[in-house]
Amino acid sequence: MILCPVAKWKRECPEALAFPGVTYQEFDRMISRLCGAIPSASLLAFVPEGSLIDVAFFFAAWRMGKTVYPISFRHPETAVLQRIKLTGALLVSPQMGPPIEIDTIDENLLATFIETSSSAKIVCHRFLSLLISARSCALALDLKMGDTYCLNLPLFHISGIATFLRTFVIGATLVFPGDTATHISMVPTQLFRLIEKNEPLPNLKCLLVGGAPIPPALLSKNLPIYCSYGMTETASMVLIKPPGQPITPLPHIQVDRSEEGELLLKGPSLFERYFGKEPITGWFHTGDIVNERLEIVGRKDRQFISGGENIIPEEIEAALLQLPDVIQARVESEADLEFGMRPVAKLYTKKELLIADIHAALESQLPRFKIPKKIIISSEPLPSKQTSLTKIFI
Repeated sequence: MILCPVAKWKRECPEALAFPGVTYQEFDRMISRLCGAIPSASLLAFVPEGSLIDVAFFFAAWRMGKTVYPISFRHPETAVLQRIKLTGALLVSPQMGPPIEIDTIDENLLATFIETSSSAKIVCHRFLSLLISARSCALALDLKMGDTYCLNLPLFHISGIATFLRTFVIGATLVFPGDTATHISMVPTQLFRLIEKNEPLPNLKCLLVGGAPIPPALLSKNLPIYCSYGMTETASMVLIKPPGQPITPLPHIQVDRSEEGELLLKGPSLFERYFGKEPITGWFHTGDIVNERLEIVGRKDRQFISGGENIIPEEIEAALLQLPDVIQARVESEADLEFGMRPVAKLYTKKELLIADIHAALESQLPRFKIPKKIIISSEPLPSKQTSLTKIFI
């Protein structure tokens, strides 16, 4: 058993701020009250919206020896229920109860079930692997007590969970969008919007960007941009490129390349297993192709990233083929300044379809970010598929 990071700072610096206006002592008291209402089920699913109580729920569940499965609020209700049925999780809503004073967490606890961005797999992490990643990343980002880290990414992603763990491991303050921050994590789409606003960021020390290709035009801005590479399976960041420096692996991770150039990883922040699969051993094959400088130059499959979300074209094609009169469906990526890449659909249909009707039909099957905004309808068969390799800057 190891001391919960929040409990550590409650003991050592009780009046330090965990959140604006909320001390570590007060935050720890909230966690204790949440512990008092944790149900007996071992796997707890919930739909976090990014509130203070949502963050506290993770720690309460972990202190009580439970696995947390955060599910995206973007999923339709039917998709949420399918996930509950598949995993056997109990769907809950954080509630307060009588306080239970427990300060420790089992380091070997299977702490999280987290879906990959494509929702194709559920990644299972031990608590210790999340903690090791958080400590290593905090050091790499020069995060210290007195700093403020913005929770700018969702709590159903590894990136959101990593943000609050890095913050509390160091004893810093977690803030929400709109508050002044010294550290912010975001995907290139958010960076694009931030630059468009042209708002001053007087206290910013680190703007960590990852999750998608970063257009060189965005990197040219006068901002402290740290480029990163990581995956759900690695408990977030494993490669970092500070401003003006080369790409470097974090100290806790080992890096290798296969003969084909695939990035291979090994280290204590790697996940335990995929749900329903055997534990992972040896080198983890990322599926990303890298050059000698560890720059990502392509994928082994057709997957691409849009606004920080992994897009699997075959998933969208399958949904399109469910529509009446659609004979062929092809989804490809198209360069987009704001999102990096966007899915574009090409359909071969028996008769003319209305784009609005196609969008409406897809909304019951897919999250909005997977629905192609641009749909091209053809009365002729689609040509054979062609593949290409696009360089990705990290």
